[in-house]
Amino acid sequence: MATKDQILGVREKIYDVIFGYESKAGKLFDLVLICMIVASVVAVLFDSVQSYHLKYGEILTGMEWFFTIAFTIEYALRLYSTPNTRMLYL
Repeated sequence: MATKDQILGVREKIYDVIFGYESKAGKLFDLVLICMIVASVVAVLFDSVQSYHLKYGEILTGMEWFFTIAFTIEYALRLYSTPNTRMLYL
C-alpha cells in the first residue's frame, strides 16, 4: 500500500507535467494536448460534412470517442493533482 508521501509525490509529478511548461515533460504534454485539440476539431469538422461522414463516419466517431475519453482523463488528472484548489475546477 502506498504511503501518504508517495501519493503526494505522484500528485506533485502529475502537477509538474500538466501545469509546468518549463520542464521537458511539461512542454511535451502541452504539445501533445494542443495537437489532440486540433485533431479533435478537425475530426468534428470532417464529420459535419455529409460526404465525409458517409465515407468515414465510423472512424470519425471512434476518433471523437477517443478524444472525449482522453480529455476526460486529462481533466480528472488536473483535479487530482491540483493542491487545495480542486473545487475551483468544478
